[in-house]
Amino acid sequence: MPHAHPRASEMMFVGKGVVIVGFIDTKSQVFQKTLKQGDVFIVPRGLLHYNLNSGFELATVYSVLSSQNPGMLSISDAMFAPVLSEPMRDLMKNLFSRSKLGTNQIKNVTSFRC
Repeated sequence: MPHAHPRASEMMFVGKGVVIVGFIDTKSQVFQKTLKQGDVFIVPRGLLHYNLNSGFELATVYSVLSSQNPGMLSISDAMFAPVLSEPMRDLMKNLFSRSKLGTNQIKNVTSFRC
């Protein structure tokens, strides 16, 4: 589920597997990257972000926050109901089409949060 940390940046290191990570900046531009073992991704403080295991096996991701009290803001399903901005529509279309492509082969797609 997309979420944000209002008082911290987040760094994610992929120890195993393949993970799709991304964030949406203050101008509604989506930054998304597919990470493999050994890759690192940094999410700036306060930005809405998400992560998704897109591989065919379990993924291990180590996440570090820049604050002992980062806060956590979850986005409710109401944010994704009928009236979506164009970047959000594109993001949702990409995620849903990606999941439909491999539904026969992928047995465990796990979203994780801090």
